[in-house]
Amino acid sequence: MVRTSAEKVITLGRLQGAGKRAKQEIADYVLTCHGQKLAVIEAKRKDLPDTEGVAQAKRYAKKLQTRFSYSTNGVGIYQIDMETGDERYVSQYPGPDELWAMTYVEENEWRNHLSNLYDRSR
Repeated sequence: MVRTSAEKVITLGRLQGAGKRAKQEIADYVLTCHGQKLAVIEAKRKDLPDTEGVAQAKRYAKKLQTRFSYSTNGVGIYQIDMETGDERYVSQYPGPDELWAMTYVEENEWRNHLSNLYDRSR
């Protein structure tokens, strides 16, 4: 099952001195499956281009170590594969099993163990 958590805090903000921090970095949505973060979604207003959040989505995906990032304005969906560098428009977000399979392409002992551990804990 893919879980969506809205407004995931990525960093508390860089220390600036005198006990003050810079602004927090917060992802709009983080998609998780089997307890693993798989994708970041950066959502912008409908009147902005659907690719407006690409740089931000990539930055957050890198910090959260997710394979995929998405930028959207609620109309178009732009997908970035952080591992291969492939960028393209998609008509819809992948389902839970599809996103898991896209992230962990090669079925191996580690992938299966991780999935089984999470399923047993539920």
